[in-house]
Amino acid sequence: MRTRIALIAAVMLLTLGLSTSLAFAQTPPGPTKVYESEGEVTLRENNTEKVFKPGEGWSDTPDQVHAAGNNGATKARLFVTFLLPREAPLTTVQQGGSTQQPPPGPTKVYESKIAIANVPQQADLIQVLLDFGPGIWTPPHIHGGPTLNTILEGEITLHEDGSEKVFKAGEMWSDMPGHVHAAGNAGTAKASLAVTFLLPQGAALTTVQPAAPAAAPAALPKTGEAIALPSRLLAGFGVVLVVLGLVGTIMRRRLIRQR
Repeated sequence: MRTRIALIAAVMLLTLGLSTSLAFAQTPPGPTKVYESEGEVTLRENNTEKVFKPGEGWSDTPDQVHAAGNNGATKARLFVTFLLPREAPLTTVQQGGSTQQPPPGPTKVYESKIAIANVPQQADLIQVLLDFGPGIWTPPHIHGGPTLNTILEGEITLHEDGSEKVFKAGEMWSDMPGHVHAAGNAGTAKASLAVTFLLPQGAALTTVQPAAPAAAPAALPKTGEAIALPSRLLAGFGVVLVVLGLVGTIMRRRLIRQR
């Protein structure tokens, strides 16, 4: 029997001085990928310590014990992606030899989840943070693997299957491989989107699709613009012009005779 897998994306906020001792409770094939999006986070594992800044990240293997905390002067925010069996806990706190009360865990700001029925034997777990300025849109496109999209800030409008839907901060949607869609910011403020891809090795992350043919104009173009006219209408104009030419010739002959 094949184990069903859940793809989970979570945004976590670490306040000043927060430090937790955690082990991500996973069984193969699930990695955990962490992306630092704001502030600084210190990672402690295997008796070493490393500081991660915005744009940097790390990954964890199943049952790898580590601690992460915020030793900086401002808040820190992490974008964490989990791939693990359904109903399994995200984390398991490890009890150490100290009798002190452990510090509180990070605040979970958002969490999105989708079930993956057919997990590739070999795949890449990819995280992307996208900023959309007002009026910025993607072209119609498809992805090579399932994706999970979480709105971090502002609003994103999704176009797919001839309809559109607006997603706000904390809301999510998923895309299946080969499904054509486009997303953009129809608002007046910046919008941010966190995207997780489970991409089979060798598959393209994103493939832009040809644009749909332009619809016929609903009204006459502005002065100076051209428009294609139907052949019957052009033929009608030709007959009118010929008749007007004959009338003009007859009128000129009459004027000459009167003179």
